[in-house]
Amino acid sequence: MRTFGLEGTYSRFEAVGFNQSGQDASVARLALLQDAGLERPERQLERQTATWIENEAVRAGRAELLELAAAALKKEKDIDRLRADMETFERRAANDGLSPQEVAETYRQAGRLLKAPDSAPVPVAERARIAQQIIHQAAQPVSIDQGDHNTCNTAALEVRIYTRFPSKAARLVADIATANRFITKDGTAVTLHPESLKPDEESKHHPVSDGKRSLASQIFQITAANVHWFRAERDFYDNPVPRGTIGFAQFPKMRGNRFNTNGQYFDTGERLIDVNVSPPVARMSDPGIRVRYLFGINEQITGVGETGFIVENAMLAARDTVHVSSPEELKEAIVAIKSAGGLPAILRVHAANPPFNKAGGNWHMVNVTDIDPASDKVRISNQWGKSSDLTVKVKDLYQATLPHNPAPGWSDPRQRQVLDPDLERSERFKD
Repeated sequence: MRTFGLEGTYSRFEAVGFNQSGQDASVARLALLQDAGLERPERQLERQTATWIENEAVRAGRAELLELAAAALKKEKDIDRLRADMETFERRAANDGLSPQEVAETYRQAGRLLKAPDSAPVPVAERARIAQQIIHQAAQPVSIDQGDHNTCNTAALEVRIYTRFPSKAARLVADIATANRFITKDGTAVTLHPESLKPDEESKHHPVSDGKRSLASQIFQITAANVHWFRAERDFYDNPVPRGTIGFAQFPKMRGNRFNTNGQYFDTGERLIDVNVSPPVARMSDPGIRVRYLFGINEQITGVGETGFIVENAMLAARDTVHVSSPEELKEAIVAIKSAGGLPAILRVHAANPPFNKAGGNWHMVNVTDIDPASDKVRISNQWGKSSDLTVKVKDLYQATLPHNPAPGWSDPRQRQVLDPDLERSERFKD
């Protein structure tokens, strides 16, 4: 079983550029939209023809989960909240075209948390909270937040998976919380450092405050990063590494205010760790998940190969994403993804730009949950709390996809490959 250590120093790697195709941006964008693989054909057919109805699997799953909850939960208000979330989840499933089997399986996975023995790596009281959080997040995926953590990429993917495949998100969380072992589509066994299973000052609360991260999301987001890194054969800077020698962990006791030559900052307690050396070395203070990694993470968790659900400005030009160069192209891309049944779409924005206006903000991921082509309005789910979920005009959203105060030449297509926003991260931890 993979384990991580924290000993060692921090080092700075030299960036290695990623060469992109010289294909015309509009051709590449249209090709991605046409061959997006957003859903397998059988799933598209199911969503178009199936009518969500009350059935025996859902009734049985609902009854069993409520029975388990009645035995595990101490407060009646928790049972009432769970029951309300189950009702909301079933209404959402009907509206979104999820199958009864998907709902029933989500209930079954949540129930596993309440059935697990006392020897499970997460204590029973915390597993009871996680089970409630799974159902709440399946009912309202837009309630998922990243809190004060560097996990916007995996948090955005978490929103999308809970929306489309809630049972798969539930299975990942249940597998880790009950056995600390999640098996990916390709058979890789992913485990977490024991410290990553401990609640931090945000996730120790239930329900969590608006904008803070739940324990269920803590487990999902950290595991999702490790789904990539446990399978990776290259590090963040594209240097070859032996498979299974990099991992991501969070250390709750390390979270807090720190000081360096640039002044005070908040240490999130997150570390990308190279275990190929002895003792292990922490290389970065965030999960190091590049945008293009999200396609593989999504497939390894859901079992479904999808591309074309990530949209970004053509200046950024990450591999396999949908590139847009104008508000019109952004609208076209979102409408096409919606028509293909592929929402939510993940959109890369710069958080310092309007309408997000985050002081000191950097590149960030949000979910596009809907678009009204007639009014040109787009609905955005952000992982910063309810107040950050916005409805904005396409033209305003497009401005957010641009670099903040771009350097001269970035608008020149010949210079687009110079920009790699994934490398624009503050390496705050240095010896």
